[in-house]
Amino acid sequence: MNVAQASPTESTSPGKRKEPMNKVPVIGRSECTDCESCISLLPDIFKKNEETGCIEVAEASDYPEDEIQHVMSMCPGDCIAWPQP
Repeated sequence: MNVAQASPTESTSPGKRKEPMNKVPVIGRSECTDCESCISLLPDIFKKNEETGCIEVAEASDYPEDEIQHVMSMCPGDCIAWPQP
């Protein structure tokens, strides 16, 4: 028997297609310890704003969820999160 699996961008309902999600992580400034571990782990996504001195999320066309999840688990301030709906 051949069983097809839905891809991550598709729903399991026939004829309906789910759009890919492009969540942007957020940094809680009050919890951030400014350790820069996020920058060292994922410099394409996290950067230091030279004007404010704060760590920010860079603009990107895609945010690698697995890699960002790893950075979140390594953050000592536990300040990186996915936005709440």
